[in-house]
Amino acid sequence: MLDGTVSSEAFFKALLAGSRQLEGQTSKAPLTLAGAFTALNNSLVRYVGNAASANGASGAIAEGIGALADNLDSVVNCVGVIAAAFGVRYVAALGAASAATLAKSAADVRATQTAAALAAMQARLGPVMLGTAVSANAAAASVTRVCRAGGCGAAHRRRQP
Repeated sequence: MLDGTVSSEAFFKALLAGSRQLEGQTSKAPLTLAGAFTALNNSLVRYVGNAASANGASGAIAEGIGALADNLDSVVNCVGVIAAAFGVRYVAALGAASAATLAKSAADVRATQTAAALAAMQARLGPVMLGTAVSANAAAASVTRVCRAGGCGAAHRRRQP
């Protein structure tokens, strides 16, 4: 110390010695939300700096972001046109789906009407078919009685050699 002043060399040595102690104390302190974001920001800046020096990718990304910012009006208009085109296709598909649903509903109604007509026809033919079945059973019983009485068996035996 000279005349109440500190030399730059002594100040620098004191700062370095104190920084180690300060670093040790801060590493033990609880991390706040603001401190966490600061640490994250510092890490991102270091990472981007290292990546930029390694492959120049950050320059390309920065140029792309700049071009997007310069042409944002055009980009928004293009996105609007694309959204409108998708909207038109969606509405057209929705209309086609509605038409197909109506056509299926009409086909279902026709199928139900056909099934009802078939059931009604079967109901009307039921007694006729039952009568035919009763008549066929009666005829078969008559033939059986005649055969048992000797009519069928005898005729059959005469034809065989």
